[in-house]
Amino acid sequence: MEANFNREILDALAAHIAVVDPTGKIIAANEAWRQYAKERAAVNGIDISEGSNYFEASLRAINEGVAYVSGIYKCIKAILDREVSTFEIEYCITSVNPVRWFILSGSMLPTGQVVLSRTEITDRKKTEQQLIYANRLYSFLSHINKTITHFSDVKSLFNDSCQISIETGGFDFAWIGISDGGKNLTMTACSGAAEDTVDFLNSYTYDVGGSIAKVLQGSEYEIVADIPELPDQKFNEFVKSRGLKSAICLPIRQGGSVIGTFNLYSTEKHFFIPSEINLLTEIARDISFALDVADMEEKRAEGVRNLQYKNIKLSEAQSLARLGNFEFDVTSHSAVWSQELLDIYGLPKDEPQQSLEMWLSHVHPEDREEVRKKTQEALTADYELSYSYRIIRSDGEVRTINSKVRTVLDAQGIPSMLIGIGQDVTEINDAIEALYASEDAFLKSESRYHQIIELVQEGIWIMNRKGETVYTSSKVSEILKYDPSELQGKDIYQFIDRTNKKDAVRSIQHLMKGKKEAFEIALRSKWDEPVWVSISSSIMKDEYGENQGLIMVITDVTKQRKSDEENRFKAILLKTIAQAVIATDEEGRITYWNKAAEEMFGWRPKDAKGNKCIDLLVPEEYRPAMVELFQELKSGKSHTGEILVHRRNGEVFPVFATDSPIFDSKRTFKGMICVASDITDKKKLVNQLKKVKGISQFGTWEANLAQNTLRWSSIVKQIHEVPPDFVPDMHRAISFYKPGPSRKAITNAMKEAIEIGKSWNLELEIITGNGNSRWVRTIGEAEFLNGHCIKLFGSIQNIHAQKSIEIELAELLFEKNLILQSLGDAFIVLNKNWEVLYFSDVAEIFLRKKSENVIGRNIWDIFPDAKGTKFEDEYQKAMYQHVPVQFEAYYEGLAANFSVNALPNSDGLTIFFKKL
Repeated sequence: MEANFNREILDALAAHIAVVDPTGKIIAANEAWRQYAKERAAVNGIDISEGSNYFEASLRAINEGVAYVSGIYKCIKAILDREVSTFEIEYCITSVNPVRWFILSGSMLPTGQVVLSRTEITDRKKTEQQLIYANRLYSFLSHINKTITHFSDVKSLFNDSCQISIETGGFDFAWIGISDGGKNLTMTACSGAAEDTVDFLNSYTYDVGGSIAKVLQGSEYEIVADIPELPDQKFNEFVKSRGLKSAICLPIRQGGSVIGTFNLYSTEKHFFIPSEINLLTEIARDISFALDVADMEEKRAEGVRNLQYKNIKLSEAQSLARLGNFEFDVTSHSAVWSQELLDIYGLPKDEPQQSLEMWLSHVHPEDREEVRKKTQEALTADYELSYSYRIIRSDGEVRTINSKVRTVLDAQGIPSMLIGIGQDVTEINDAIEALYASEDAFLKSESRYHQIIELVQEGIWIMNRKGETVYTSSKVSEILKYDPSELQGKDIYQFIDRTNKKDAVRSIQHLMKGKKEAFEIALRSKWDEPVWVSISSSIMKDEYGENQGLIMVITDVTKQRKSDEENRFKAILLKTIAQAVIATDEEGRITYWNKAAEEMFGWRPKDAKGNKCIDLLVPEEYRPAMVELFQELKSGKSHTGEILVHRRNGEVFPVFATDSPIFDSKRTFKGMICVASDITDKKKLVNQLKKVKGISQFGTWEANLAQNTLRWSSIVKQIHEVPPDFVPDMHRAISFYKPGPSRKAITNAMKEAIEIGKSWNLELEIITGNGNSRWVRTIGEAEFLNGHCIKLFGSIQNIHAQKSIEIELAELLFEKNLILQSLGDAFIVLNKNWEVLYFSDVAEIFLRKKSENVIGRNIWDIFPDAKGTKFEDEYQKAMYQHVPVQFEAYYEGLAANFSVNALPNSDGLTIFFKKL
């Protein structure tokens, strides 16, 4: 009876239980084992049922290529041979769809038999895979946000985004294309393939009804779960050669308009799942937001530069025109003179007595009374007054001044200020007289001018205001191979090479409008060859200042341009490649040292050049071998391999180097060139991979609600910084979560899981047993039986380092985006309790609220109809998950659409918005 009872207990267990004797015979098995044996026999015909020989079945499976069986067979043999007393092995069955995971454990019975227990862990493995998947995506998002915070230009933003997609995002190919407004995309960045293998994307004509077209027309994303044959044959060949199976296309926006697409590819079919799509669309929005910020910052900087430029030009113009300005306060009798006016009067820059009386004291005594009357007249007149007079400078020189003054009235219409300008016209008067005298001489010199033009090395091209050629020097004919008569009456646009026609026409039109600029364009010679020329110009004006045409100076720069391009390419190549490039002379002294060499070894070029390469870079114990290698180079041999070198700080590290000899045309040895790569990281890769599991701190937990017990894995205890013998319960587990949003969020999540079976995936803050604050990702699911929740289970991962970086990036973004206030955006600052700390002037206008009526109040009390809308969802995401959000939404309370950026910081949330 007891045996039957034990048998019933075993049959009730979910685990597969079997007992194997020393010969391998299965002498007993529970119901779960028997059912599993039937399933496997139906799949592969191998019998592991009760009464069969497990060893014979295992050997047959091994012979048929079932890999995991070999490990199980060895473990059972090890127990029977008394090498171990127990074992536990995890394995995967891939011959079924979907795949199944099991843990098989074994132990020796006192009778010499082995009891086997197999438990299916497929659900747990799926959860772990989902966590790994989520971690990859969050890391992807974190790296993208870091790039967005620190990018220097749009090109680097696009390049880094594609590179991160491959290195961190786990995708197999990524590229960004910008639309030309028609049916073509131009690739601006890619990663996962050499650019020359995807050069067809430099001008890619996309399918009208395809995913790219839909995204450019406004779709938030388009997924291709299984990439089909496309009209572009080169694209099909590339996809097949790379084994790409699925793709997603995301929009890149600027100023609210789609300007291009972010395209990601995977070698797996159906790779893109809903949880990933949400993050990917968020990444695309973040990149678009960065473009808008960069554009606005550039506009702001351009505005500042223009203002500075105008101030400089105003000062230069006043100085050149010998013109200054002044302001006289009628009430205080004080005055302010510009630097230019002080210079005209011969006064120092820090002259303390800037007043009306001081000014009158410098007026010539014969003109002083008249000037005093004019000044009094100006104080009572409502028009501008002009007059001329003489002054005596502080050095005694007499000058002639023209002044214009007018009165500024206050709110009551009473004169409050006298403002004006003074211009020294002494030289102008002298010049007018000289000009009349020189006109005759000028006419006589015109014929000489034409002779000089023909002698200079530059060509002269003159056009009238219609753009027609009225004169070309012989040098122009020499450059373009045309006879002067063939150029006469033609416009220059007919001779522009088609490769740069659009830009060239625009530049020449700028010249015709009077803009001073020099530029290079390609013209087309009579022999149908491109000729690059440099153009500078001057506008011809008549005596009334009207534009009569354009004089252009043409210089042939074709040879120079080709040489410059070649040298520039070589210089950029050596400067930008990631490998260190070092060249020496025949004695081994360094003659060239690129940027990568400086970064790798620590010596600047000026410190490295002239030193012997072996003495500078090779540790003393390895120098004899390098001397031998240098001698081999002299004989014409090259060397490729790994060598040990040291940095400036003495650190020894390995590089993979290629050393090649340099010979002149007479085969005389002139030195060597070395290209080296630091392989330290590659050497460390294996050790780093071994440490990953420990670093990630990923643990599991399980709560049995029926028995009111809670189990934590050892890793979970380590994360919470509690002793290994710590026994948790539900109340104590929740108490670790930081009071406030974190504890409220986990409490609500568990409540919803128990009541409606809703799973959770949250990033929350805990206070450990040692009192340390730590960010964790907690994931949980519920198990129900007969409509009642009987179990909660899940995992906890330590993400403190990653989360700290994200918070830091968000705070940096917050500071950077304060420039939006000066560009017309409204913004609101909230604390962690959702109370308004600041309400900008533009926010008052947009939201029709006064700042004094909202400061200190809860935002949801001020705008109650925003609760339950997208505004509340996105703001809570930004506040509690500490990530920036960007969205557009309609606010019914104001009947308006808004574009919103919400940026979290350590104290709360800053919300930027504008009406659409």
